[in-house]
Amino acid sequence: MRTGRHFAYNLLGTGLPLLLAIAAVPLVGRQAGYERLGFLTIVWAAIGYLGFLDFGLSRVFARRVAVAAAAGQLPAETAFLRWIARRLFAVCALLALLAALAMPTARLAGAAASPEWLAEVRLAWILLATTIPALVLSNLWRGAMEGCEAFGAVNALRVLMGVWTFGAPLLVLPFSHSLPALVGGVVVGRWLSLALHQGWCWRRLPGTGHDTAAATAEWRGALRHTLAEGAWFTVSGVVGPIMVIFDRFLLGALAALGTVPVYAIPQEIVLRLILIPALLAGVLFPRMAVLAQTDTPAAAALIDRATRVTIVLQLPLCLAAAWLATPALGLWLGADIAVQGAPILRWLLVGCIFNTAAQVPFAHLQASGRSHATARIHLAEVLPYAAALYWAVAGYGALGAAWVWSARCAVDAGLMFYVSRRIDPLAISPRLLLLLAGAALVCLCAALPGATGVPGNFALGAVLLVLLSALGAAVGLERTEGIDLLRRFVPGR
Repeated sequence: MRTGRHFAYNLLGTGLPLLLAIAAVPLVGRQAGYERLGFLTIVWAAIGYLGFLDFGLSRVFARRVAVAAAAGQLPAETAFLRWIARRLFAVCALLALLAALAMPTARLAGAAASPEWLAEVRLAWILLATTIPALVLSNLWRGAMEGCEAFGAVNALRVLMGVWTFGAPLLVLPFSHSLPALVGGVVVGRWLSLALHQGWCWRRLPGTGHDTAAATAEWRGALRHTLAEGAWFTVSGVVGPIMVIFDRFLLGALAALGTVPVYAIPQEIVLRLILIPALLAGVLFPRMAVLAQTDTPAAAALIDRATRVTIVLQLPLCLAAAWLATPALGLWLGADIAVQGAPILRWLLVGCIFNTAAQVPFAHLQASGRSHATARIHLAEVLPYAAALYWAVAGYGALGAAWVWSARCAVDAGLMFYVSRRIDPLAISPRLLLLLAGAALVCLCAALPGATGVPGNFALGAVLLVLLSALGAAVGLERTEGIDLLRRFVPGR
């Protein structure tokens, strides 16, 4: 398994469409009008979030296909997948119909909307609703592709569809500025995405032919377990992101809307950093699913080593972001935002290092069929986090929100580690815990008031350099781990 190459594919598949989005947004706003751009942002957001309607089955089948391929049972698993896909399509078609009929488009159009604009919004909403089956089934087939470790094909399609999503309105603009035309271009791309993902799976994944009565009866028995596992995936997929952005809404309600950008912009920077270990954990997911079934010691070694690698990769980025926070934010957004936002960014980076460490254990728990564990952890965190956040925001504003967010990330990582060690004590080694503690201490030093107020603080730099050197010696990374981090850390490869 070429882990480094697959990781690079994931980075490209996620990053390239964002570059086009930066160019597309102002062009569409200037030429089609900012009202139409506003609706398009809803379309783009919906495309990103409506995938949860697959009920977690994409992640379930990423695991099941990986395990079936390793056990030589891929034809039977593929037949079950196709059986599920047909029924899921029918459910999603019904959901699309309900969404098209139930949404009060007059609210989206605005109270003072003209009849022409209301008609545009209504038709555009109906077109958006038709993407629900395409989005959900594309995710399902993509999960099967990831189970086969076909990350090259997955990310080639991700780049193509990401470019299409933001580029289609630009191609439509010379011919029409109407909202249905702009949205229609995006909708065509989602159905094309479904055709390409399904076509790849039908060509590459062997089936067992037509459904027999015995097979159908067996599949009906397996459906309940599959849906239950998918439901736990869905809980984590919904509750986790809500906790990530809930603080912004609370800030707007308790403090002032003007404080939200000061907090949200640094948090977006941190979330982009967290995307790096999350993509790496996604690459390792199929391998962890197989090892969890066939070779528990190798799975434990992979978790421990991969987590250490993600921390070592992330720590320099966090330190660079902490030291450059004030000048970079000032150059980008102005001195006022920089003065208020830089301390918030530095405190959020403390949570970033804990969140980084949690990514691989989180993926392992789900890959080993324990999605209920991650979901229960997230559910257990919600109320205490909300209460602490309310207290911190009411008393300390945006900076208090950053403290509590980082504290929750630390608790989350601790719980993920605890459950992983319950499964296999070798999964989280003492040197991994030492590395995480040291990395968190380094980030905490960078976040302390005045620690990085002056660029090039040589005293602090020297202290951190000594500490990092001690960490490197304590962790004892092998030469291949230090030089070839992304290619050589999968046991047996």
